[in-house]
Amino acid sequence: EKPMAQELDPENKLALGLSLVQRTRDYSENRYSFVSHGVEYTGSPSDYFNPANMNIVPGSSSGATNYLYLRDDTDIQNSYDTRQSVLGGYAMVNFNPRERIKFNGGIRVESTDMLLESDKLLDADLLPELESQFRGTLNVVDVLPSLNLTVNLKEKDLRLVNYRFSASQSVARPLFREKAPFSVFDFEIQEQQTGNTELNRTKIVNIDNRFEVFPNLGELISFSAFFKHFSDPIEQVIIATAANT
Repeated sequence: EKPMAQELDPENKLALGLSLVQRTRDYSENRYSFVSHGVEYTGSPSDYFNPANMNIVPGSSSGATNYLYLRDDTDIQNSYDTRQSVLGGYAMVNFNPRERIKFNGGIRVESTDMLLESDKLLDADLLPELESQFRGTLNVVDVLPSLNLTVNLKEKDLRLVNYRFSASQSVARPLFREKAPFSVFDFEIQEQQTGNTELNRTKIVNIDNRFEVFPNLGELISFSAFFKHFSDPIEQVIIATAANT
């Protein structure tokens, strides 16, 4: 931080800074399913998973019937390695040109580098033209300005009337699991959910206006209006597919 225009207000200053945020993840999944061969579920888990119904190797006993066995349903597509690095730099000015006007503004530049690779890429039988479906990247540079203005319209004793205005741009990056070609069954919505390696980050424009009235000590009346605009929003979509495919 560096003081500036101190003759106008001692709180006037310029702030500069850098930041680096790095994240990595090595995700591995093993999935198993109990498969019934002639055993009906009657509502009692203890009866269904009775040791007498368990058979590790199906058909190992001659004429074996009415048993459960554990099947390995692991899909290497659902395991992945990923890393993300966000390098940022900012400049911010806190400037009060008059006693009743407070201004705060600045700009932030962020460089995002993300790489996500599914273990499916280790499959020797994977066709080269399909590799892009199991590798996700995100390499962008964002310029994010911000502005905050507070004007004291009226002040008498403990009664205040303020006007506040703010405008900024921000980003929302996809989560690793949202960008990974990872499939999981959601029991709440009864649907299979899969990530998308082509997801981009969402850019968000935020604008806010507010009038504040403080009629008495501890009392507040406010009127506000805000606006948001999303570019490339990250949303869940339903893709219709044929059954058993």
